[in-house]
Amino acid sequence: MMQKLTVFILTFILSVFLGAIASASCTQEEKTKLWNEYNRLLNVSDYESTIPLLEKIRICAESLDDDFSLGMYYIYMADGYFREEDFNKTLFYLEELTTIDDSLKMPQADYYYMASAMQFVYGRYYRQVGAYEQSLNHYQNSINILLEAIGYEEGKEMNVKRLGYDFRYTVQELFNNTAVLYNYFGDYNNAVKYFDIAIEYSELVENNQRLDYSDAWIIHNLSRTYIELGEKEKTFELYNKAQEMLMASNDMLIEEYRPIISGYAYKNMMLHYNKTEQLDSSYYFASKAMDLKMDHKIWVEIYQNHALTLIKDGKYEDGNVALDSAMEMTHKYFSDLHPEMSKNYYLKGELELGTGRLDEAMAFYNRALNMNRRKKGDECDCEKILISELSDKKLSLDILKGKADALAAQSDFESAISCFRLMHKIIKELRTKYLVNDESRFFLASESRKIAEKAIRVCLENKDFENAYLFSQESRSMILLQHLQDKVAKKVSDISDDVLDLEKDLKLKINALRKKKEYAALKGLDVSEYEAEISMAEVSYQKLMTKIENEFPNYYELKFNLPQISIPELQKALKKSESVLLEYFLGEEDLFVFLLDGNDLHVESIPVGRQLFKYIKTVVECIGRPNSDVQTFDDFVEASYGLHESLLGKLSLLGKIKRKNLIIIPDEEIQLVPFDVLIQEQFPKGNNEAKYHKLDYLVNDFNISYQYSSHLIQNKQIQKNNSKEFLGVAPVFADPEIRPLKNNRKEVENINVEYLGENLLGVEASYANFQKSIAGKSIVHFATHAIFNDEIPLDSRIELADTSLYIYEIFSLEHDLQLAVMSACQTASGNQRKGEGVVSLARAFFQSGCPSVVASLWDVSDYKAADIMADFHSNLLEGKRKDEALAQAKRNYLENAISKNTHPFFWAGFIAVGQTDAILEQGKGWGTYALMAAGILLFILMGYFFFKKSK
Repeated sequence: MMQKLTVFILTFILSVFLGAIASASCTQEEKTKLWNEYNRLLNVSDYESTIPLLEKIRICAESLDDDFSLGMYYIYMADGYFREEDFNKTLFYLEELTTIDDSLKMPQADYYYMASAMQFVYGRYYRQVGAYEQSLNHYQNSINILLEAIGYEEGKEMNVKRLGYDFRYTVQELFNNTAVLYNYFGDYNNAVKYFDIAIEYSELVENNQRLDYSDAWIIHNLSRTYIELGEKEKTFELYNKAQEMLMASNDMLIEEYRPIISGYAYKNMMLHYNKTEQLDSSYYFASKAMDLKMDHKIWVEIYQNHALTLIKDGKYEDGNVALDSAMEMTHKYFSDLHPEMSKNYYLKGELELGTGRLDEAMAFYNRALNMNRRKKGDECDCEKILISELSDKKLSLDILKGKADALAAQSDFESAISCFRLMHKIIKELRTKYLVNDESRFFLASESRKIAEKAIRVCLENKDFENAYLFSQESRSMILLQHLQDKVAKKVSDISDDVLDLEKDLKLKINALRKKKEYAALKGLDVSEYEAEISMAEVSYQKLMTKIENEFPNYYELKFNLPQISIPELQKALKKSESVLLEYFLGEEDLFVFLLDGNDLHVESIPVGRQLFKYIKTVVECIGRPNSDVQTFDDFVEASYGLHESLLGKLSLLGKIKRKNLIIIPDEEIQLVPFDVLIQEQFPKGNNEAKYHKLDYLVNDFNISYQYSSHLIQNKQIQKNNSKEFLGVAPVFADPEIRPLKNNRKEVENINVEYLGENLLGVEASYANFQKSIAGKSIVHFATHAIFNDEIPLDSRIELADTSLYIYEIFSLEHDLQLAVMSACQTASGNQRKGEGVVSLARAFFQSGCPSVVASLWDVSDYKAADIMADFHSNLLEGKRKDEALAQAKRNYLENAISKNTHPFFWAGFIAVGQTDAILEQGKGWGTYALMAAGILLFILMGYFFFKKSK
């Protein structure tokens, strides 16, 4: 990309320093003339003549002991051969410079620029030959050198513009190319950030006309990223912006680059319409692309996207013709072992699979995998593939999905399952090694779900229930587990405190910038400066992660290596807690239900129909209308009983469940419904009143809790805090727009009577006081407002007296909490992310390392919540398990409340998530401990007086 821009990149580096060269005999003047002539030849694209000229420059540089010019000679030679597509010589000159790098003497500023340029050209070379991992590493090295060149230190504020105008051209292409590589790894969130930085540099040039074509190119690349993210409006906004820029520009290079940039635009639109199944529109942009007159590698993707459209349309012969053209272009612009050729064979496999020719499809999939490993051949065993061999890991997932489908169609289930295992290994590699940002991990989790559903289906066809369950687990709550594993790694590894402090400071800096950005956005101010600061801070965080990987490999491995689920260990934990686990996986066509107890694993596949979602919607809507309307009551009864039968009643083992402790791991829309309200027996219609207190709720017979993943049930790493220190938080809000809570202070004070802990009440419940008081506490109870941001879940927050506590700040809290209780609105509800569950405030505390959370699914009634919460804490102090304590509080409420207040809205909103073991041993509440202490004191006093009397 941007061959002519490369001229600017590397020549501009030199131009900064050539002005400082004084004239001397032979040579300073002659050398300057030689460089000027070199620049002239580049500007007229006479690359062939530059090679002998560079040799003269080398001789001149050696005679002058000008190591900087000598180093740049190697870089320019490598770049020249790169443009001539002689990649062997490109690598030769880069390696020659790498060999002599340490012996070159020059001012530090000169060295920074030379080193950054060398890493930049290395990155271009490896990207061209399809070695995307090496390419990304070199681009990232180049960025890190730039940051070091300007003195940027982790944890300090920095304006992006400090990178400077003089180095602007390199920065723009460097960040653009790095962003493109992030796309290859599926790290779309980081790609967006890097594209934004590249575009921002355009603002550094006052009369920015000469680079309009490059800006348009980058904007089209950014549009491509939003296509992958499924953001249609943003895709078209950027497409139109770039096209308007091309039409309005008077850039002197625009005519040469216009068809190429248009080619990028049209192939992006083809991809978008392929993904949205709008094939006629894809054909339209294909026809526009075919009319372009250009000699460029973009033809490969144009033909590939056109072939994909034809395959989806069932036009297999035409699709084959398009793929032959794509192969011809790949051979011309790349090589036969490039990932683009691998993609061609993958599409050939998809074509053959569509026609039902399974053997032919298998041969093409194998060839595609082998080429992605830089090998040839039509045989490829998933058991023998090393992830490190795969050049394009994201493409490998697509190829393996196709191969697994073909194997399953041939009833070779064992081989298909081995391919699915390899896919999950690749996903783990992407998630841990390449995706630093949670938003990108969320997107990968969604992709992982699709793979897991196929794997589960194949396992069930093969009666392989254990692997079916393991595949379900591999796609669930991986981001949450990653954060928890991170905390374990910090505790047990040998990494230095200084590095951990640096990592912590960077996270806090990013959090602080996000908070500033949020406040600025609320006031309607420009947030672009904060966005740029956040982007650069995250670049710096990635730099630190690279350093940690290299210098502290044990910590890095522990940080990202999640423990494997063990079904025997899980069943052992369930037997110990006298619990039964019900886990759901909601696929596109079927609901998979896994039931585990101490001895058995049972799996059922239930076809998903509209009725299930209708029941869920009705139950949620009815719960949200706390009235005595008879029609609402009848609708609720029908839907709640229907849900019970859909989710529980049809399970053949449910009737055998003897234990009262039921752990639920819900999924997708099922997460919206509290299982407490499911009705076990149908209630007759036709009543003249709503008799919610007469219904046979599931909570009557079971202590129900929820988990994010069964990994957490068998987790032995969570350390218990033996203290029972309590912190109550009940603020009065400084912001007059926040509705006051009448009963929150009373709620906290009543609960703390038995704990004798610490309360933060009224204006004392400030952000600073909370941060100070949370240390050493075992239980925290919030009686306040919570606000969920549906558009940006990570900006959801809990209201304190003077400010807000955001989700991303909760992630970074330092604490020893064993239980967080949030008597606030919608703290357990939030944005559903496929494969990860609900991103909520409750989850944030869980992710911060708190193993148990009690939170609400909807806006709770202030005074009803106070009653249930007081009863819950009393039950805890009697030694009851957390799930039992909450369930008993609900039963007590239903037994004692007047009829109109037994609507589920008033009592069912609170749920227990996570570990359910008791805070205190059974029967040893605070009163018991007080009596024991008094008894011991009395014994000591009696002994003292007896001893004194005897003397």
